[in-house]
Amino acid sequence: MNDFYSHVYLSPHLDDAVLSCGGLIHQQVASGQRPLVVTLFAGRPPTDVELSAFARSLHARWGDPEDVITVRWAEDQAAMAALGADYLRLNYLDCIYRGREQRYYASEEAIFGQVHPADENLPTELAAVLTEFIPRRDGVTLYAPLTVGNHVDHQLTFAAALIMKGQGWQIRLYEDYPYAEGEGALSAALTARDVGHWQMTTIPLTEEDLTAKIRAIACYQSQLEMLFGSAEAMPGQVREYVTRVGGERLWQPG
Repeated sequence: MNDFYSHVYLSPHLDDAVLSCGGLIHQQVASGQRPLVVTLFAGRPPTDVELSAFARSLHARWGDPEDVITVRWAEDQAAMAALGADYLRLNYLDCIYRGREQRYYASEEAIFGQVHPADENLPTELAAVLTEFIPRRDGVTLYAPLTVGNHVDHQLTFAAALIMKGQGWQIRLYEDYPYAEGEGALSAALTARDVGHWQMTTIPLTEEDLTAKIRAIACYQSQLEMLFGSAEAMPGQVREYVTRVGGERLWQPG
């Protein structure tokens, strides 16, 4: 890690920042700026706790590698190299691994539902840890998910970012892709977060930016079938969406 970054992206998982902001990250790197991608829920689950049936089903959809986390770390490292961005991974567990006696999120409905009571204080803890690693400085912008799709780990990241905003950080919220493609998903997130008075900015992407974003997304090979139906379908879907919305969109809290 360098001692100063002008742009810090909070990525709940090992792909979210690239999926939503890969073009902007490429722009910043190309212009000589210094982006850092911080993945919050990137820890290795304990081996002495059996995975839930739901977690096992996700591993199967990811190709069922013997060591899922090592595979995903390697994919993320390749994506960061493709964009030229630095990265930091925190050791918090993905929601599908949290809870020992009983998993907190053991179904599709649960991971897109309410935050479990055991996680209610997690945003405060995350904000404290992030501030320790990345002290606030003038000229630094923090990027966090808007929570389109309502994934619980995105909700927790969003809440941590709002705490940091209260501490003086300048924050921007990115539209969580590909959840933002869902019919009514964006409007539902805007309503849930009461952001009608927030300012939206569209960041246009050049062909070079878009190509770099697609190249970086392609590094997450274990996720492509689940997210796009197939690896082959991904470039066209990403390109169509970026063209339709005019680039990548950010929201500035009032």
